Parts: sequence; C-alpha cells; structure tokens
Amino acid sequence: MNDMLIEEETRRIFPEAVQGEQSAMVQEDMKAWAVKKGVRPPDWGPTEDMIVMHAIDRGWLQANFTGMEIVD
Repeated sequence: MNDMLIEEETRRIFPEAVQGEQSAMVQEDMKAWAVKKGVRPPDWGPTEDMIVMHAIDRGWLQANFTGMEIVD
C-alpha cells in the first residue's frame, strides 16, 4: 500500500506532459494539409517550414500583424 501511495504522490508532484485535444486536432489537420499539398509524406513529422507554410495557408500568420496591436 505504501508503494502505491508513494507512486501516486510522485505523479502528482512531477506530472508528465500530455498532448491536448486542440493540439492533436491541429496536428491531424496539418498532416492532411501536407498530403493534399504534396509537401510531406504522411509518415514524416512536421518541420518548422511545414508548420509556417500551414499557418500561412490557414491565415494564422499575416504580414505586419503580431497579435499585439491595439484595435480601436
């Protein structure tokens, strides 16, 4: 019983990172986009260039826009 308590307490103190639902959805969307565009085969992992190209194609990155602008 004590071993289980120690293990549970260790997991609470040192949690492991897990992938969230939104992150998984974006990753699947990026894979489908890459296959459709012919950028990468589906079994290759995403590269920095592929991530940026996907974001630009989706409209998430825009010229002269940082997201810190104040809108009146």
